[in-house]
Amino acid sequence: MAERYFIDDDKLNRRKYADFLRTIIENSDKYKRNGIESSYVIAVDSSWGTGKTYFTDMFENYLLGFDGKDSENENMDYTVIRFDAWKNDFWNNAFEPFVASIMGQDIFDLERDSKNAESLLKNLAVSAGIIAKGIVKRKVEAYIDPDSLDEAINKSAGSAKDFLLRDSKLFNDYQEFKRGIEDFKEALLRLVDDKRKIVILVDELDRCKPTFSIQLLEIVKHLFDMSGITFLFMIDIEQLSHSVKTVYGQGMDATGYLCRFFDYIARIPKPDIKAYIHNSFEGVELFDDCKSSDKDKFINFYYELCMRFDLSLRDIDTIICSYRIILDSFLKEYILVEAHGFYLFYLILKYKDVLAFNNIFLKNNVPEELRRLEFAGFSNIKESLRNVTRTIDNLEYKIISEYYKDGMQLQTGEYLKVAGVQEDKLYVKRRGSSSQLQQYAGVTDDMNLNGILFAPDIKKWEEIKNMQYGHYIHQQLEMFNFVNADI
Repeated sequence: MAERYFIDDDKLNRRKYADFLRTIIENSDKYKRNGIESSYVIAVDSSWGTGKTYFTDMFENYLLGFDGKDSENENMDYTVIRFDAWKNDFWNNAFEPFVASIMGQDIFDLERDSKNAESLLKNLAVSAGIIAKGIVKRKVEAYIDPDSLDEAINKSAGSAKDFLLRDSKLFNDYQEFKRGIEDFKEALLRLVDDKRKIVILVDELDRCKPTFSIQLLEIVKHLFDMSGITFLFMIDIEQLSHSVKTVYGQGMDATGYLCRFFDYIARIPKPDIKAYIHNSFEGVELFDDCKSSDKDKFINFYYELCMRFDLSLRDIDTIICSYRIILDSFLKEYILVEAHGFYLFYLILKYKDVLAFNNIFLKNNVPEELRRLEFAGFSNIKESLRNVTRTIDNLEYKIISEYYKDGMQLQTGEYLKVAGVQEDKLYVKRRGSSSQLQQYAGVTDDMNLNGILFAPDIKKWEEIKNMQYGHYIHQQLEMFNFVNADI
């Protein structure tokens, strides 16, 4: 049982959706498509990276009667079986791991009639073995001896028919396979506790080998069609459709094929991404004495980037984890939110647009589509992209601080450049001049150079001034000095 609960872990407010699914399960007998099928099969459709497995973890505990680790609900009449298809698709067929997973659960009421139940369990195991043997395909030559076949062909057509249907192992095995299916279903029906609904959660099917995925769907349809069982397939139907086409051809109506298996297709509601980001950053301080307005600005910018780059929940989580690593490594020293937004943008490129990231930092070539982007409240990113190929000492920057909001300049309006930094004291000079003009009092925490280099960078001036700007930022992102970080 997974350690996730709606009370503690529902960052996307999906508890109401869990109530909806439970209602469908509870009333499934009313909603069956026809009177032939007995089980009820639901597809819960959502794209990769949208939190299906996370939701499934919470939903499993919810059906078992727990809203929280120490908080119960009224759902006490469900037996829940979880099958992670992807963890089992290394096997040569889907039947054996699926049945093994079910038989490994406590779904049988052995105390009701233990002697009879044990006998039925043995019958179930025998029939399962027969089915498994039949599922593994073999060549026809393995069943028919060539000499016997020649002898049969020389006989009358009637004798040949008798040979194929009675004497040949080929059709004997097929008949045995069919009997195994009926025996399996009968034994399973008699063992299932009819006082409790059985819910079988199948996760990660869309990530499996195409043959494994299709085989599991067929097994559920033909072998587990019995009253009292509800299946929930947590899938991405679009990805699963690709698997169907891989097996049956690109001209196949994959969606129509999949609809054969599902009585109801549910779609997980689109999450509130901004609220999710807020929750994910709860308790995280960007820097010491960070204002709530700065944090809101940062989160709103992250949301904007999520929409622009079409980030999934998994993408969002991955980037947040990486951001927290660089926050611990060096970024907490940067007290301006513009610095945090700046590094967040490059992290998103690193994970979501590797080609653009490599072009910028490995090939010194900023893609034109990135140059055209506008960043509300974070115009320093555009300035950063414009300077990736330049040497730090030669950047066209302004020295900005609380006391020089428009940049450090002479009375004539001439802007000054960094001449050097010694013991956190800044020396400046006129642009184009090689001589030092004056000593500045010191490098303040809010000081920056056009919002693309900040106080922690300026303090390392003598170390980095001859580096290409893009190489330095890349070094920061890859945290070359992380091993020495005090975290």
